[in-house]
Amino acid sequence: MSQFQTLNYAPRRVITRKRVLRSVLIIVVIAAVSVAYYFRKDIWNRSRLIYFAYQCEKYSVAADTIAYADDADQFKQSPYTGENFYRCRNAGRDSTFNRSTRTHVLVHYPVCYENMVSVVGTYRPYPVTKYPDAIVYLGQLSSRSGHTRLVSVQFFIGWLVFDSNNHLQFGYRATTWPPSKLGRFNSNPVQTSGHVVVGIDISKPGIIYAGQPDPADASHFTIRYQMWGQDDVLDGWLRDDDTVSLVARKSPKEPLPK
Repeated sequence: MSQFQTLNYAPRRVITRKRVLRSVLIIVVIAAVSVAYYFRKDIWNRSRLIYFAYQCEKYSVAADTIAYADDADQFKQSPYTGENFYRCRNAGRDSTFNRSTRTHVLVHYPVCYENMVSVVGTYRPYPVTKYPDAIVYLGQLSSRSGHTRLVSVQFFIGWLVFDSNNHLQFGYRATTWPPSKLGRFNSNPVQTSGHVVVGIDISKPGIIYAGQPDPADASHFTIRYQMWGQDDVLDGWLRDDDTVSLVARKSPKEPLPK
């Protein structure tokens, strides 16, 4: 009588839903890591941009903080020795800035803003220099129609000019930035440049204080100054078209002798 050996087969492998989901998850993770690696530079820059823009939106300084001063030697104490301030060799457009050298003009230029515009430069050509002129206002505003924007106002040291009436004019550039949300930085910022009649005597030294938002009007901010023979306030507004208007409250009206 022939003997037959019984073969014991392994149990049939059952593909469960859990195993399928695990395999799909592994594939998705590998694909996500591959995409992130391919776009790593862009993702890194966008993440930094959002972070620095958020810092700028929340940036605030006290109303008596100096944003520009003709004589930097008067301000040797904190916060003017910190990272948000530079000292400039002269008041011309060829001014050179240095954080460590004590020179002539004091300039307020927040580090968060410097970092933000440096990242913006990796996305599009933008007319900024490494050490621009004083930032006299930086903060978030909302227009009358509800457009919320980050607004910066720069005072250009070399833009002090006289108009036809021999009045001194304040040169500025206001930049309106889109809010710091992912994917919102492809839009170019809106720039408004101009002059405001502010004084009568360039020989008199003075100070521009850091601009302050108006708690009663989200579209309005003010910049106080004591210079050029006047003590006055500049009123600024964010308009619905993202432009910024700047007006001095006590602009001289009568022509002055030349």
